[in-house]
Amino acid sequence: MEHKGALSNARKGEVEEKKETIRKPLSLTMSDIMKKQAEDIRSRLIDYRVVSNRLSDRYNYNELPNLCNIILFGPSGSGKSSLIRTFYYALHNTRVLPKEIEQTIVVKGEKHNEGTTLFTGVTLKPELKRVHDTAVGKVEYTNSSIIMHDTRGQIWMDCKEMAQLELLIHVSCIW
Repeated sequence: MEHKGALSNARKGEVEEKKETIRKPLSLTMSDIMKKQAEDIRSRLIDYRVVSNRLSDRYNYNELPNLCNIILFGPSGSGKSSLIRTFYYALHNTRVLPKEIEQTIVVKGEKHNEGTTLFTGVTLKPELKRVHDTAVGKVEYTNSSIIMHDTRGQIWMDCKEMAQLELLIHVSCIW
């Protein structure tokens, strides 16, 4: 009797071992590939600079802003505030917004006609000093901040709202 039990336990062990070997994938899964791509994009955005190679003597780089402004303009309820939240979540690999952003970006329910009532800027990524190791040695640089601006939703797109859009476009071009 003991012999059969020992044999049965040995077979169970083999089956458990086979289950474990079957569960281990031989190559990367689609999820692994997507996670790797997301990390790569996140890393590139963290290191983002408006002009990455500032070595030319032809330009005065001190006159360039070291930031990227993204202005969202569109109808009420089209998802401008939600897009900013999504970008923040993705960039910082989190599901929680800092309180100052949570209070700034307002997403209203369907019963409300408007969410954002004021032009609001949210810093997705602040300007940071970075150190990069190269073959020559360490290089220090400052990356660019990324700021997304949430506008009040447009309801009728009348002359007044069209004038607001033109003002935003003009200011963003000369900034």
